[in-house]
Amino acid sequence: MDDLARKLDLGNSIERAKQEWEITVDSLPQLVCVLDRQGRVVRANRTVERWHLANVSEVRGMTLDELLHGHCEDTSCYLKTLMPEAMTSAKRGRRSRCQVEDPVLQLPLEIVVLPALVSREQTQAREIGEFAVVTVDDVSAIKRTEAALRQSESELHLLSSQLLTAQEMERKRIASELHDSIGASLSGIKFGLEQAIQSMPAGEFEQSRTMLRSLVQMMKDTMGEVRRISMDLRPASLDDLGLIATLSWFFREFGVIHPHLHVVKDVDVREADVAPSLKTVIFRVVQEGVNNVVKHAGSDELRLRLKRRGREIELVLEDRGCGFDPAAVLPGGEGSMRGFGLNTMRERVEMSGGTFSLTSRPGAGTRLQARWPLRDAARS
Repeated sequence: MDDLARKLDLGNSIERAKQEWEITVDSLPQLVCVLDRQGRVVRANRTVERWHLANVSEVRGMTLDELLHGHCEDTSCYLKTLMPEAMTSAKRGRRSRCQVEDPVLQLPLEIVVLPALVSREQTQAREIGEFAVVTVDDVSAIKRTEAALRQSESELHLLSSQLLTAQEMERKRIASELHDSIGASLSGIKFGLEQAIQSMPAGEFEQSRTMLRSLVQMMKDTMGEVRRISMDLRPASLDDLGLIATLSWFFREFGVIHPHLHVVKDVDVREADVAPSLKTVIFRVVQEGVNNVVKHAGSDELRLRLKRRGREIELVLEDRGCGFDPAAVLPGGEGSMRGFGLNTMRERVEMSGGTFSLTSRPGAGTRLQARWPLRDAARS
């Protein structure tokens, strides 16, 4: 009687498990099939009917290829290769996964083969005949989403590039206005004041002459400030004389303002090697990098290297300062706003077709490297 009771309990357990499987698996959007050791379908969920492949009661004994494609002569060869390999993996207790473009259904499918989950007694698995569980998922929506994300990313990069270009053009316009309009007006006022001083009789109006001389000095200082703002916005020499001359000017001016920071320059690149649009990018990266060293590094030495290496142009900025944790200032880090300048540099480099890398750690200084392919004209 005890043996009979155990058998009845086992039968009831199997029936309950079957019912629970059907309720749970039938609700899944994927096609789920249980295969025997010969790779033939033991049972499948109702997705076979939702996909208009077959009736649930008709699937037993079919191969997966027959289930998906019927007896179509244009049968998919990928299943003839996939299923033996997948069943071998299932025998070893491993799952296999692949994504394929089904030529008959004309759908991208993801096929996963899992060893069947059965009770601990292996004899039961042989009695039941279930060996592997296969899920087939239509990943068309996922593919469309991935394509849309790639398109959005591409459009975002294009928009960012256009914004940087527009910003640079606006800088150039404002710099030109400062130099040509305000600068010219200030020069005229200064000239007039100097003429007024010279026309005054010697020894007379001494108080007025003193006041006018102070105004002339203020005018000179203002003209110098306008020239500095104009050059910071957009150095005219970048268009007139080129990148190398502009970098020389920049570091001369920089040395006057920051004499404590020793700059070691190693520039070995021809002006013709650098595309006009790239000259602005390199100058802005150098400008931002040098400013970061002054603001944050606490270093007494800065090394700049701008060289042609094979078919690339390489820019390296190194300091011996306090260093930092790059993960804390790059996007997603706690200090990402503090690293706004670094992120802008990286965007400029990558949008101009280059690669950007940054290495640093607390107490060990910082090394910034950017590389660009040579312009086409320089490759010949």
